[in-house]
Amino acid sequence: MDTNLIISIIVAMSDNEVIGQKDKIPWNLKSDLQRFKKLTQNHKVIVGRKTHESIIKSLGHPLDNRQSIIITRQKDFETIGDYRIANSWENALKIVSNEKEVFVIGGAEIYRLAIPYTKFMYVTKVHGQYDGNVFFPQYNTEEWQELSSERHNNDEKDECDYTFMVLKRKNFVNLKNARVEEQLEVMKMIQEEKFCPFCPENYSKSKLKPIIKQGEYWHIRKNRWPYKNTRIHLIIIHNTHIEKISEVTSDAAREFLELVKWAEKEYGILGGGIGMRFGDIHINGATVLHLHAHIITAEITDKNNPNYQKVEFKVG
Repeated sequence: MDTNLIISIIVAMSDNEVIGQKDKIPWNLKSDLQRFKKLTQNHKVIVGRKTHESIIKSLGHPLDNRQSIIITRQKDFETIGDYRIANSWENALKIVSNEKEVFVIGGAEIYRLAIPYTKFMYVTKVHGQYDGNVFFPQYNTEEWQELSSERHNNDEKDECDYTFMVLKRKNFVNLKNARVEEQLEVMKMIQEEKFCPFCPENYSKSKLKPIIKQGEYWHIRKNRWPYKNTRIHLIIIHNTHIEKISEVTSDAAREFLELVKWAEKEYGILGGGIGMRFGDIHINGATVLHLHAHIITAEITDKNNPNYQKVEFKVG
């Protein structure tokens, strides 16, 4: 698959994640249809056979100015409009491999196949609980950040309240901030597999140094790739996935201080620095999107004359 291809999902779902009821959409939102047309116009769209047929039945014609890549196991399937047939998700990706962006428009099984490959989700959240027999697949919301959210109330054109949302998949690592070749290779693997290396469920495959002090909210490890000129380089990692200082509780803040005191005594640190990485990894200088801090003391160059080499802690 071409890694430059942007795969985007576009979907309308209710608050209880209904997307369909017996091959029909259980609401009437002209604004959503207009948004759908504006976003997908002049792009290829990947669609399941049943969804493609329901679109023709609903509109009375196939989608115009869009080529439909129809995924179906039916041999010799034929329909109307501009289309190509793919017998699998992988085959569909080959067909669109030279595109800049392709939109996945349903149904549920096609969404499920697409989610691991998707960079953007354009969601219309239809407010209310709806009866339905087709639901949007479950996905890990922590892997996505909200880029925009526009609330709209019902009016003469639309029968219900709704919100237009744009979600972008988080990058849990920033390759540009890797400092050594081995670190870069590990980060590439993490980026490919799309997981946070500092979350507990991923410890076994993250190749981190062993935990040397475990707390309720944080734990301490040695940094696998210590900064140049350091004698001691520890990292304190929050045990659950948070990204901002504003997410740290008062109890967690107190424990953080106690762990720093422990490290100071345990390693005989006469002086050093504490640097915390928080927020956007494209700004904070970190390789990993997960709240953590560094405890650093510099290397002594001469034991008889304790001058220290400078250690650089970069932000940005």
